[in-house]
Amino acid sequence: MARKKKAAVEEYTGSVYGIDKDGNVASVSIYRKGSNIRLSRMFGDGRMFPHSITHPTSVVAEAALVYELTDPFEINRIMEDSVGGKHEIAKLEEKAAKLRAEKGNKPGN
Repeated sequence: MARKKKAAVEEYTGSVYGIDKDGNVASVSIYRKGSNIRLSRMFGDGRMFPHSITHPTSVVAEAALVYELTDPFEINRIMEDSVGGKHEIAKLEEKAAKLRAEKGNKPGN
């Protein structure tokens, strides 16, 4: 008798963090199911924007391109709540605050 294979279940594997075009820290969730990867970002107004990757080369580069992020980096789900992960996110938030301040001081804004 043939054995039944377990259906692949999509699981959350981590996030890509970066600075969006408005100067805010953005988080893009990474979900994997087999060899397929789905990126998902929720915007401030509640809109969700998913993006699927079937041939992953670099998840971070893909997220930066699709969601227009600068200074992107990936943190896996185990490290997100660690001291090191929180430190990296805090450094990114400081940099985003500096960029917003610089952008606010430019003429024409």
